[in-house]
Amino acid sequence: MIKYGLLLVLISFLTGFCSRQNNNKDEIPVARVGDRYLYSSQLQSIVEKGTPSKDSLEIVNNYSDNWIKKQLLLQKAELNLTVDEKNVNKQLEDYRTSLLIFLYEKDMMNQKMDTLINESVIKEYYDLNTLNFPLTKEIAKAVYIKVSASAPNIDKLKIWYKSEADEDLKQLENYCYQYAAKYDYFNDDWAEVDRILFELSLKIENINDFLKQNPFIEKTDSMYYYFVNFKEYRLKGETAPYSVVHNDIKNIILNKRKMKFLKDLENYIYVDGMKNNKFTFYK
Repeated sequence: MIKYGLLLVLISFLTGFCSRQNNNKDEIPVARVGDRYLYSSQLQSIVEKGTPSKDSLEIVNNYSDNWIKKQLLLQKAELNLTVDEKNVNKQLEDYRTSLLIFLYEKDMMNQKMDTLINESVIKEYYDLNTLNFPLTKEIAKAVYIKVSASAPNIDKLKIWYKSEADEDLKQLENYCYQYAAKYDYFNDDWAEVDRILFELSLKIENINDFLKQNPFIEKTDSMYYYFVNFKEYRLKGETAPYSVVHNDIKNIILNKRKMKFLKDLENYIYVDGMKNNKFTFYK
């Protein structure tokens, strides 16, 4: 609808004829909604130099279409909102105030707040607040293996995945690197038991009892063998291991430190303002 007009505008500012001062009488109008106009000078900054004419035209056309849609929405808003609803000055001032304070506080924290948290501080917090970290799901350190039903030496694999002997563990790793479709060794990290059972397509109603009675799982289908060794587990409701909540505790300590820093900053500025007579209470 406005493409031909936009093309003329585009040619004018791409060839240097749009260097006029922003005077509405001399402007080339691109679009109008009611008594509001979109002028060519408003479009000059949206197209980078060197952009092909075809692409430039598309950019200008999309910008103009969006401008029209916004103006039409604004027109409807002005017609349908009450006087109080249209008075947004207070909201804008409140937003500006909040934004400036936020940016200043962020700048001060980046400059002056100590964000280094020693491991001993995190561990101490954990030891003093263990009841605050109950597990919401069962977790385990486990070995999970998925191997093709046609893979060799399955009988040996059934021995290796249960063993704690160093030599057997080496044999297990070598075997899995060669033949396993999937091999997860959750020995250092905890994994959610639900995730492991999902891999096996097992739905267990009472996971607590299941874990107590089944330290090892062997399952097969037409294509694969599945093996799981639950080396260690924690039940829902028990205290989460330190490694699981380590990062959470670090964030808690950091957030507490941020709150204290901002409170101290606020108090410092208040006291400074009082000493230097920067504010007055009128009673």
